[in-house]
Amino acid sequence: VGGGAMDGQLIERLRVLETQSAETVARAERAEAATDAAEEKIASLEAELYTSGKQSQGRMASLEMERAATAEANRELREALLAIDPFHPLVLEACNDGEHE
Repeated sequence: VGGGAMDGQLIERLRVLETQSAETVARAERAEAATDAAEEKIASLEAELYTSGKQSQGRMASLEMERAATAEANRELREALLAIDPFHPLVLEACNDGEHE
């Protein structure tokens, strides 16, 4: 009779372990799915960041080109004004900024 009770306890213990194991597997599967989703989100964000960075680099290059073109146009304007009127305010400002002697 004692052996039967022992078998019943073992069977119950095995059922508990089986349930715990199933719960552990389910948690592991959920964690794996969450990890996969997080990795996909990270990859997506990295791609957005890369694209955004490339766009920003392009805009910065365009801005630098515009600044250079504006500076060149301003130099040409001052040189033209210098030829016409050495005392024009823009020419005097350029002299004060050290652009002309």
